Amino acid sequence: MGLFGTPQPDIRERQARELVELYDRVSRQDDFEVESAIRFIGAIIEVVDARLKEPMLVAARGLVADEYLIGRRPDFPTLDFRQQSALRSKLKRLELKLEDGGDRVRTLLQNIFASLMVSLPKTQTPSPFTISLMHTVERPGEWISRLYKELFDEQHIDRDILVSMREQMYLNLCFHSDIPPYSDTKRAFKHAVSSDLRPEKLNDVYLSKTPLHALFKTSVPLKFTHEDRFSHTHVVGGSGAGKTSLIERLILYDLQSDDPPTIVVIDPHSDLIRRLLHADLGIEDRIILVDPRDINHPPALNIFALNKDRLDSYDPAAREQVTAGVIQTFDYLFSGLIGADLTAKQGVFFRYVARLMLALPETMGRNATILDMLKLMSDPAPYAEAIASLPDIPREFFLNDFQSKTFQQTKEQIRYRLQAILENPTMARLFTSPETKVDLFTEMNRGAIILVDTAKDYLKGASDNFGRIFISLVLQAVLERSVIRAEDRKPTFVYIDEAASYFDSNIDDLLTEARKYKCGMVLAHQYLDQASSGLKASLAANTGIKLASGLSAGDARSMAPEMRTTADFILDQPRLQFAAHIRNVTPHAVSIPIVPGALEGQPKLSEEAFEELMATNRRRVSLPRLDTSRPVPSGTEEGPPPAQRPDEDVSREW
Repeated sequence: MGLFGTPQPDIRERQARELVELYDRVSRQDDFEVESAIRFIGAIIEVVDARLKEPMLVAARGLVADEYLIGRRPDFPTLDFRQQSALRSKLKRLELKLEDGGDRVRTLLQNIFASLMVSLPKTQTPSPFTISLMHTVERPGEWISRLYKELFDEQHIDRDILVSMREQMYLNLCFHSDIPPYSDTKRAFKHAVSSDLRPEKLNDVYLSKTPLHALFKTSVPLKFTHEDRFSHTHVVGGSGAGKTSLIERLILYDLQSDDPPTIVVIDPHSDLIRRLLHADLGIEDRIILVDPRDINHPPALNIFALNKDRLDSYDPAAREQVTAGVIQTFDYLFSGLIGADLTAKQGVFFRYVARLMLALPETMGRNATILDMLKLMSDPAPYAEAIASLPDIPREFFLNDFQSKTFQQTKEQIRYRLQAILENPTMARLFTSPETKVDLFTEMNRGAIILVDTAKDYLKGASDNFGRIFISLVLQAVLERSVIRAEDRKPTFVYIDEAASYFDSNIDDLLTEARKYKCGMVLAHQYLDQASSGLKASLAANTGIKLASGLSAGDARSMAPEMRTTADFILDQPRLQFAAHIRNVTPHAVSIPIVPGALEGQPKLSEEAFEELMATNRRRVSLPRLDTSRPVPSGTEEGPPPAQRPDEDVSREW
């Protein structure tokens, strides 16, 4: 040994050789342990969604690389004595860890990733929406706190396991708690388990600058199955929030799925339907357009026209079940005509009237129309034969109670409301047809795309009645599915924009029944006060999926509890981003981005193909036009003067 402890030259050469050998030995073992740990984690995460495997492996590699960070091979001849000593000490510690701690490191990594997998729901692909991985973790604050507890276990601290990860998480905790690192303080740390931060903020605060931070920012598909959607969807989007873009995205997702469902779109603004009609999506053979503007080829619609041949093919029990379903939809329709929920007395009145209208084919050889209902309010005599064919109780009602003063006010209300509908020539053309040309039951079971333009700009105040009547026809077809096997019921999604115009608080039973028959409603509108208090309660209870953006503070406070979130989270959603909650899927509301222009980016039909589509559609939905004049029912009074008489064929606007 030389002066001041410097080794003699021969000793220096030997120590240099030993240092190189130590480095090579540790390096080989280090590489082995890293790859061994990665393979170990790979086996654990084998069952996770394929989209998550690579991000998880990247995170695992980051954790292991920090654990066994040997560094780049140094230029040994240039190292001075102090540098050699420091490297030797580092390599000795790492060698000891490799010999003693490999199994412990793998065990700790196993605990981290296994607990994460338990907290993650199984993802479903494909999906129209993506969310960050942290949003899918059940109780993320608890999971992060458990991770802290695991890392700060004394056995891991004593053996220097995952030092870098533990150090960074400690610094993150100190920063968030406003506590100087390594200080002797009695102030309490702000742990994740007791934090009210949103999941993405929990990730940014507690896992910042760690390999797990990027993992939890990974976009994953939001589980969005047909079964979840049969529980119905409530969309509340203020002006400019992106409600139409959201609906477009959902419709395009349905159209492009491997087994496309039936789609019904009820659009009061026409724009969405126009984009669907012009998009070249290979769906022309499935499209059925109901367009009130096409006055030369009006769609033939009759709420009382049942498919008699199909009804006769059912056994008596099934026939009665189908009839009961039809009458149930009339409760929904008639409450709209009255303008309020039906009283018990009115409910009985309407159900008996509905049964009488359905008896006309057997007794009078034709379907009833809205005109018959209007005439009945003034004089039941022309329907004596049909009344006589009814069962005892409804027959007694018409013979003894129908003409009494008890129901006089109800009949006057109905007459006025029906006259208000029929005074509009377009509505008269649409709903005085002797039959419904389109068999919605058949079409909805074959996967049709039914586009209903309720044309608020054209029909004005009659638009709501038009939409309500068509929804009644759709619901009749849905409830008739009770007679077919569950596996034969084609999944159906009914998109209704400005839905508050068409529904009252009596939708509870209809939504429940629709769910049973594989029909999910998507009910969209701009703000909660568009719905009555009863309807708001129904939507809260009977919709399993809720999406909200662009809300007022009051609406955000109302929806927050049902969405398992805070009003601030809903209010913080920017344009084209929605707070979303799916019952039994997302433990709390998540934020989903919406890309606009889903249909605008699709190829367009040629003019010739579009004209052929329109011609084919007219053959499908319209009866030959015999008389374009306005029908005036005999024996009735004129209704109120028309606000507008749209009598020009503007169907070319498409």
